[in-house]
Amino acid sequence: MMKVKEISKIDVPVEISAPKSGKVSYYLFKLNHYILYSTSIIEILNDKRVKNKLKVSTKGISFLLQNGVIPSPYTIYEDLFILQIGDSVKISGSDLELSFEHTFPYSDSNRKDNVDFEKKSIQFLELIAEETNKQLEESDYSNNFLFHSAGKDSNSIALALAESGSQSKISLVTQKSKGIHDESEISRKIAKKLGFNHLVLNEIDDLALEHKLHIENYFTKMPFPVVDSVTLAYPLYHFQNNTLEKSNLIFGDGNDGYLYSLPGKREGVLYEFNSVNFVKKILRNNLKSESFFSPLQKTKLELFGLDGLSDFDANKVYSNFSSTYDYWKHEGDIRKNNSIIDSKSDVYATKVITGRMIRKLQNFCDVYDSNLIMPFASSNLIDFFEELPLDLIYNEKLNRNKVFLRELLRNKLDLDSDKIGKMGWTYDVKGIIVNNFDWIKQQIYSCDLWNEKEMDKLINRFLLVANSKKKYSKFSAKMIYRVFLISLWYNHNQYVRN
Repeated sequence: MMKVKEISKIDVPVEISAPKSGKVSYYLFKLNHYILYSTSIIEILNDKRVKNKLKVSTKGISFLLQNGVIPSPYTIYEDLFILQIGDSVKISGSDLELSFEHTFPYSDSNRKDNVDFEKKSIQFLELIAEETNKQLEESDYSNNFLFHSAGKDSNSIALALAESGSQSKISLVTQKSKGIHDESEISRKIAKKLGFNHLVLNEIDDLALEHKLHIENYFTKMPFPVVDSVTLAYPLYHFQNNTLEKSNLIFGDGNDGYLYSLPGKREGVLYEFNSVNFVKKILRNNLKSESFFSPLQKTKLELFGLDGLSDFDANKVYSNFSSTYDYWKHEGDIRKNNSIIDSKSDVYATKVITGRMIRKLQNFCDVYDSNLIMPFASSNLIDFFEELPLDLIYNEKLNRNKVFLRELLRNKLDLDSDKIGKMGWTYDVKGIIVNNFDWIKQQIYSCDLWNEKEMDKLINRFLLVANSKKKYSKFSAKMIYRVFLISLWYNHNQYVRN
């Protein structure tokens, strides 16, 4: 990680760009006479020049409430900015003016018409294994874990590592989830077939005092709030297995941009007819969050994995609320000539995935001093996939993404991703709320961010819907959980408390 560096007026003009691989981010903190920057958020936050100047951003809280993610270059802190996939900044003038730009960094210009699939399979497996083993060799840690599921990404890595003979030094670890979403049995069978040691982490939703204290300690050290549904699971993974600390943690994230994210049919329909903008502002200011008409208040880009409180609700519970409508409207206008696939792949990969899912992993590694390894987030893998024919990347008609990985796993591992369907680690949000409601209420109502009277009304309203069989029952539970996660972070975080 880069130590903190300074940029002063004698250094400008200067331009900084984030690598398109996605693993590394740049953090910039603006002071009166210079800008601090680093690839380590912990280095920035612990810098003595920053510590007493950190303030929680009202814009950041508003984004979390309404969209569930803070899009780069903004963060939860005032004057702290982040550069992620596709982001760059130009710093100029005596006042060190920051001018941010974003471009979708992946291209189809190098694609070949035909390739030998078997040769490409061998090349891919070698690249993945080389990238992973290189990062393991560069690390000071000896414990190595691959977070494994029934999905395409982690199984591609597991297959590559098995064929390179790395089984003895890496354990596969998976979560045992409730009901139909449990992937642990599939993971166990694959681990046995490939010769890996297999570890299981359990989903815990009835939290004892020791669990809550462990979670609160995690949120104390967590540099950024994340409102992903599995956020609470990560400190509980450490609670169950503390050897995850000071270890190399391998994840299959990092390819959603260059392998593209396909819109679903519903997204496609809503995107096509999403145009009457003045109506959206009216709806946002008058609709309850769980309204049947809620999708109609979204801008085009908010259709891609972004949801949350309506302006009507957010304005009541958070006095410093600012609507995110103008931001997403502007971002949509910039992309008005893009295809829906390019627009979704850009926003979903560079804003949602990077700002929510990958940030969750980065937080975990920052708190427990572990080394994050994402083999797919490498320039060699990006170059490899940007040369493949487009029909090995996705099939738009069948809404089938990551075609190359699907066929590879079917051929090499007898794993039918089409049959398994879309899988991912889940967490029973409603179970967490029901089993721990007193603790959740205590955290929310003791948080200084909120209008307590209005928040009490909102939580009770969401709770009624969450306990019903109405369409928005899961959404309502998720909103209680989201407010709880923000409150928990704000109440305990050491950087906020400073």
